[in-house]
Amino acid sequence: SLTLEGVFLGVGDKAFGLLLAILSLPSALPVPAPGYSTPFGILLAILSVQMILLRERPSLPKFAMSRKLGFSTAQKMFGAANRFLHKIEWVIHPRLTWIGKPGGRAALGWLTLVMSCLMILPIPLTNTFP
Repeated sequence: SLTLEGVFLGVGDKAFGLLLAILSLPSALPVPAPGYSTPFGILLAILSVQMILLRERPSLPKFAMSRKLGFSTAQKMFGAANRFLHKIEWVIHPRLTWIGKPGGRAALGWLTLVMSCLMILPIPLTNTFP
């Protein structure tokens, strides 16, 4: 089995990006579903504060970090991600490398904090753009 901590160690400095992408996907759905953007927005705000504080990896509660993912589930998930990323690799070559530096990470953290606060607000059409 695989834990979330193991995934974070495996992706290294890309762990923030992975979590930001996963947690923002539900709000990117074209169909609004009231109530789900607030918990995701709170989690994104917590991650953005950690980015502002220049943490190397995201810090989550111990129960979340030690949560186990079955081998077959992990194999399917990483296999699908690998196939998808392999197909679009020509588009996602490294660029904007300044974002990986401390100043860029903090700036991105501030932007993410503002956007996550917009997601938390219960005002229609404020969570799709962020």
